[in-house]
Amino acid sequence: REAVLSKLRDFLARELMKEHALVVAPSAPLDLDSLEQTEIRVFLEEEFGLPLGGVPFSGDTLEHFVSLCVMTSKDSPVVQEAVHAEDAR
Repeated sequence: REAVLSKLRDFLARELMKEHALVVAPSAPLDLDSLEQTEIRVFLEEEFGLPLGGVPFSGDTLEHFVSLCVMTSKDSPVVQEAVHAEDAR
């Protein structure tokens, strides 16, 4: 989870100019518009190979997006590898 959270924080700060994502609590709202949510969806699909096409985005917190990744990661070896690497620490 921490590896996914870290990559998501970096993406938000670097690509969406949401620098506060680097330090905000995972449960804090990010105030994302629909275009930013679409960009996050594309990032998660490309970065982690997640099948998010029909999955509704109903939140705008880091916690929501990380949970979404973990829930849909059964078929994603990239997320599973990141989660297992974090668990091994």
